[in-house]
Amino acid sequence: MFNRYLLPVLALVGILYAVYAVSEARKTAPPAVPLIPPPQSPEFDHITGIGTVESQQRNAPIGTQVPGVISDVYVLNKEGMHVKPGDPLFKIDDRQLKAELKVREAQLLSAQVSLARLQAAPRPEDVPPAEAAVEEMQARVLSTEVQAKRSRSLLERNVGTPSDYDHDRYAAQEAEAGLRKARTELDRLKKGTWEQDLAVAQAAVLQAQAEVSRVKTELDRLTVRAMSDGEILQVNILPGQFAALAWKEPLVVLAKNDVMNIRVEVDESYVPFLQEGTKAFAILRSRPGVKFTLEFVRIDPYIVPKKNLMGDNVEKVDTRVLQVIFKVVEPKPLPLYVGQVMDVFIQAVKPEGVDLMPRTMEPAELKAAFEESLTPPSKPPIKSPGFESTELPARPEPGAEPAR
Repeated sequence: MFNRYLLPVLALVGILYAVYAVSEARKTAPPAVPLIPPPQSPEFDHITGIGTVESQQRNAPIGTQVPGVISDVYVLNKEGMHVKPGDPLFKIDDRQLKAELKVREAQLLSAQVSLARLQAAPRPEDVPPAEAAVEEMQARVLSTEVQAKRSRSLLERNVGTPSDYDHDRYAAQEAEAGLRKARTELDRLKKGTWEQDLAVAQAAVLQAQAEVSRVKTELDRLTVRAMSDGEILQVNILPGQFAALAWKEPLVVLAKNDVMNIRVEVDESYVPFLQEGTKAFAILRSRPGVKFTLEFVRIDPYIVPKKNLMGDNVEKVDTRVLQVIFKVVEPKPLPLYVGQVMDVFIQAVKPEGVDLMPRTMEPAELKAAFEESLTPPSKPPIKSPGFESTELPARPEPGAEPAR
């Protein structure tokens, strides 16, 4: 029963399934529909390039002039905030400079007090002692003069000795010199401080003021401020972090985003087809149907290595590009952000006799060009004056008469 009915039925079912499986495998799969349609090429001859959105004044990477530990960050978690010139961004620890400022201010105060003391001289209390010293010396002069006259009189009467007279005479002269000194000291005291001493004291005050100003400037430099209007794009610092002079990434990135530009990298092979003032438009990679009208700004006349890669398998990584800057014309259909990558289509100027796109050579043309490159160029015979040719004559056959 099984071999007669069931087995042929199972064999027939297997054959039908095999025919169905083969027919399904031979069917061509329908083309996949992309989730995002690719961008459509414009009607005019065009050059494509990768564009990066940037601010009109470029991004300003901000660092610090003085290395140190960051104590305060005034723009922490405030990306997108608008700042004005002079607004503080972050601050370096300033405790050491504040202590030095106190020392410099004390030195300035000491110099100012010394100058004031010299300017106020003489003190009212210093004049009476000087005058009393003059009067004392006057009395001493009178006393010594009287003693000298007495000793002279005694010597003339042969009562005194010459030594006593000399002693009294020299004492009188000493008293007169002391009187002149006391009067000179009194005059100098009444005239006040010498001008040169005042100049030295004033210079010391100026030097102390300069030191105070220097420390205040150093303190102000510890607070990094915005130099122009702009928007905070990125903050890469935290309180307690050490800020060095050389950094891999900027501490704060500032840009003015009221007008946006697009920096387009054009392959150097298409540079001859560029023209100043050409029109262009850009599209978002995720929204190819949205176009941004661009206005030509300038061409940076310097070809640099390519940085933005599209990820294509046939793309060369050693390509050099020319950077062209366009301005995004307002109003924009969608908001743009600095650093955003866009596909840009630039109108190309097609020179006469030059194809915009390089033509692929046929195999026969490639073979002919290769063979031509292998063929050595023919050299003309070298001619010397008086001779038609420098070629050697053919060797005569054996037994033939030599040519005369």
